[in-house]
Amino acid sequence: MSWMNSGSNKKSEVEVSCLVKEVMLAEDFDVKHLEDFSVWKSLRELDNDPSGRKIEFLDDWKQASITIKIPTKLKDDDARAFSIPRFHFCPLVECLWKDPLDNHEERVFDELYTSDSWLDAQDQVQKLPREPGCTLEWVVASLMFFSDAMHLVNFRTVKAWPLYMYFGNLTKYTRSAPKSGACHLVGFLLSLPDKVKDILSTLPRISKSGMAALHTHCQRELFHACWDTLLNQDFLHAYRHGIILKCADGVLCRIYPRIFTYSADYPEQ
Repeated sequence: MSWMNSGSNKKSEVEVSCLVKEVMLAEDFDVKHLEDFSVWKSLRELDNDPSGRKIEFLDDWKQASITIKIPTKLKDDDARAFSIPRFHFCPLVECLWKDPLDNHEERVFDELYTSDSWLDAQDQVQKLPREPGCTLEWVVASLMFFSDAMHLVNFRTVKAWPLYMYFGNLTKYTRSAPKSGACHLVGFLLSLPDKVKDILSTLPRISKSGMAALHTHCQRELFHACWDTLLNQDFLHAYRHGIILKCADGVLCRIYPRIFTYSADYPEQ
């Protein structure tokens, strides 16, 4: 740690940890190998090694030769191929995030569009029957809903039950910004009015406990009826066939809305 905190300030905790675990604690590490060690000399040896055999990479890295075509001035002559060896790379499909401290592979879920649910929805949309004559790109519009009962005034019991919607296609940093305008008010869910109790009281053979259970049942039915109105035929048509919209980049796409999350405080009473 004294070495880390002295000299250059570019020695990070990650690099120090890699030095200890991958070099000093390696089974083939021998301190005698460092006798007469020179950084400058080692770098010159690597520069003067045309075969590249002295350069070692991690096991998940690949090596390939890259061929380019060099055009000639003559129109009828074919371009000449020129190959450059030793292109070292890590395949992008294998680039799961690795913890640099212990090198274990770990998948990071930092946004809704990195989740399995999003990937499954996107895959399902691409497998839908093609719309006649449509050559546009098919994309998912992620809908995220939130509702919570709130008091409208401090001195009375007047309440409202607003329903908000966010688009999961936006990064969470945009959605959480107070002035981003990313939150859309889409409705006010209903609560049972007091007069419903008058109707329930006229029903025969209903006990007090049965009255409370019936009231909860009616509130649940009202809740689902509100959603049945929201998810109308226009929405269901867009859900099944998509709607054509111009995205923020100016490109027309066929958008398929999908509901991913709903965070709610359900007032059963």
